[in-house]
Amino acid sequence: MASKRSGLVLVAEMDGTVCMVTVDLLEDAGFRTLTVASADEVLSVLRDTDRVHTLITGRSVRFPGDGIELAHRVHALWPNIRVIVTSGAGGDVCEGLPRGVRFLPKPYPFTALLREVEDGLSGTDHQLSSAPLVPDGIPVLTGASATVSIGVAAAPVSEPDKS
Repeated sequence: MASKRSGLVLVAEMDGTVCMVTVDLLEDAGFRTLTVASADEVLSVLRDTDRVHTLITGRSVRFPGDGIELAHRVHALWPNIRVIVTSGAGGDVCEGLPRGVRFLPKPYPFTALLREVEDGLSGTDHQLSSAPLVPDGIPVLTGASATVSIGVAAAPVSEPDKS
């Protein structure tokens, strides 16, 4: 395991599986994490501590609106905190985000999330591709079926019996 890095990553994700995997991977990379279940808890944590350097929030987090509105609030009140919004809804989410807030479309490779968190610590910004990377052999879902499967692992594509 990597040594602990400075600062704290606050994770607000409504999908329990996505949250658990994200936290496990960040902690394996040496980051300290804190998870919360609502936008109100995000604001409470940020009011009570100055150790948070990055907020990762899903678009579906209720604010009274959503994670985009939460990103606006956090960006306005704590401009030094890196905010990363994740969503499977598509690229139109980017248009509603404040300047400097990052967007990762789901499914995203963990290396992209890790790079965003590390860039926040170093003060650099890499340009992300607007298209998510999907491993070969996993069917890409579109339309209404895509929103149902966000955060769910896809089963491998079966091959015909060659015997």
